[in-house]
Amino acid sequence: MTEQTEPIQTAAQPTKKCPFCAEVILAEAIKCKHCGEFLNTDRARAAGQTATQQNDKPQDNKKNILLVCRPSLWNLAGFYAKGLIVFLFAAWLTVQPIENVFNSQNTADAAALVKFIQTYRPLTGFGIALMSLAIMVWKTIALRAVYYEISAERIEHGRGVFNRKVDNIDMFRVVDISLRQSFIDVMLGIGSVKLTTNDKSSPELVFQKIRHCRRLYDIIKKTSLEADRKQKVVHLE
Repeated sequence: MTEQTEPIQTAAQPTKKCPFCAEVILAEAIKCKHCGEFLNTDRARAAGQTATQQNDKPQDNKKNILLVCRPSLWNLAGFYAKGLIVFLFAAWLTVQPIENVFNSQNTADAAALVKFIQTYRPLTGFGIALMSLAIMVWKTIALRAVYYEISAERIEHGRGVFNRKVDNIDMFRVVDISLRQSFIDVMLGIGSVKLTTNDKSSPELVFQKIRHCRRLYDIIKKTSLEADRKQKVVHLE
């Protein structure tokens, strides 16, 4: 009989990454088993320092974003109401035989008019309904294309569907901020935040009917004050 012996378990040894090929090797290794480079040379030390500096660089600025918000669809409530009225009128025009008003007139002109209205009335009503729906859809898409991106350094304002336009306002340029909410806005959980800045391209910026408007107000208020302290900016009244 042969006696089986269990393999000896050793403690995990510390490892590191090769500065040349980024493969994991033993921390005490002086030559990479993957790429064959020596790790005790000036070239290896320089490569290691470069890798360390790259890892220490700040990550993408997207990680510094504090808040991203968009206008609420309640901005289009009045427009939707008008569009609905036009759509209902178009639907009524499509099905309502308004040409019967002229049937009592037994003339050739009246008969021609009745025939003309009877032919083109449904098409006209359908066209008006389709156009009203298309305009409402376009307004909705255009509103949803608007966004506000708040970071510790600046405010980014983007809008436009096909012709995009993006503006930036440095946070230290914010002079004043105010929050406005009507009774209906409070009930709907929306509000408008108005910024007054000393930026020549955007002296005023209004966040119209934004959800979580109080959070937006607090973030801009806090970060603008911190930016003023960092830049040593004093806003004169």
